[in-house]
Amino acid sequence: MSSRRPRGELWVQGARAIETVAAATVPKTAEAWPELLFHRFTGNFLSIGSTDSTVEAERLLDLDPSVYFYVNAPHPHFGQHVTVFAVDDVVDSRYVHVSPFDTGGLALGYIPLKKAAGRNERRLFVQLHSFEHDRYWVPFLTWVRKAFRRFAGYVEARVPGHHFLDEVDLEACTSAQAWFWEARVHKMRTLPATPRIRRVTLGPGDRRRFMEWLSTFGAHDSAEALDIAKRFRRLSEESPDPVKAATMYLLDKGVRR
Repeated sequence: MSSRRPRGELWVQGARAIETVAAATVPKTAEAWPELLFHRFTGNFLSIGSTDSTVEAERLLDLDPSVYFYVNAPHPHFGQHVTVFAVDDVVDSRYVHVSPFDTGGLALGYIPLKKAAGRNERRLFVQLHSFEHDRYWVPFLTWVRKAFRRFAGYVEARVPGHHFLDEVDLEACTSAQAWFWEARVHKMRTLPATPRIRRVTLGPGDRRRFMEWLSTFGAHDSAEALDIAKRFRRLSEESPDPVKAATMYLLDKGVRR
């Protein structure tokens, strides 16, 4: 199991404004995002279907089916709701790897490299630049402190002064996925060793929509539904800009330097 985790380590997942999540148990008329958030609360990532692009990226890179997080930052393009997780000791480091870029973005050609790279080169690139969970934190912090004037610059998705890797063509990058660090957990190993939700930021009216969905579709066991409802009320907040609200939370609770 992992050693004691660094203070301030938080992982983040977002959701696009229009999201499709495969689930045979939920009526097609139900909104997809409450179901996604429900499974994140329960830690049942196996019930969250991967997108076609994720499946293709994993095929190209020869990666096991995984659950993906950004390290200590919310991506501006995934702002329907944002979920912040505490890693703590519950995550088994044997099944976690961290890369200084979005692996899916690299596989699908959204992150340009200075030298042309085919599938094999990109697959090798990911293998060479993937940290074990217990070994990424110091390199991550060292780079952030050199590439940004302050840690907030990274959390706010500002362009760094340089990429962690010289091979990445930062000037040609158009998205923070090129320099946000990605943590990936083997999907089959997420239960029971799953990160725990610490904050959820949603758009106006979405707390009510989630509670309505939960009461109708969310849990067959009343005790489980009551527990999730209680945690959701305590950990969630609404904002006109869920990404900005999550950013403020990360700056307050995450790394403070």
